[in-house]
Amino acid sequence: MRFRLSQNKTIALLGCLLVIPWELFLIFGFTFSLTGRESLWTWAFILFAFLLNIPAIMLSWFNPKLSAYWLLANMAVSMAIGAGFQLRGYLENPHSTESLTSTLLSLFAQSVATIVFLWFAPAVFAFGTLIVIYAEQHESNRLQSTGLES
Repeated sequence: MRFRLSQNKTIALLGCLLVIPWELFLIFGFTFSLTGRESLWTWAFILFAFLLNIPAIMLSWFNPKLSAYWLLANMAVSMAIGAGFQLRGYLENPHSTESLTSTLLSLFAQSVATIVFLWFAPAVFAFGTLIVIYAEQHESNRLQSTGLES
């Protein structure tokens, strides 16, 4: 009997070995840098950006499509919360000496760097999972239409 690892299981294994430790590293880094006076929005950001990604990746062993969509929803919610933090920071500092254009460009550059740092690994995992799922469905449909599948 030969052990065969499907593409979905390979991605789930990579997620468990690479993405979960990265998420744990970020969780510990963020929580240990917080003060005692953080708002509930900060904790909501940590929940959606990091903590809820771990069960989503574990779910990929059983239901990879739901797992990928769960990760994408977590990223969307945490990005919206992060954008709210950036906007609030800008509105609370109205006496900035910079022009609006340079401030917006600076916020954009900071946002891109933050997105790459925080969400690159879960995004690659989610999109990789969806690509494999849709490729398998497409191949199955192609084989059914040609009558080659047994």
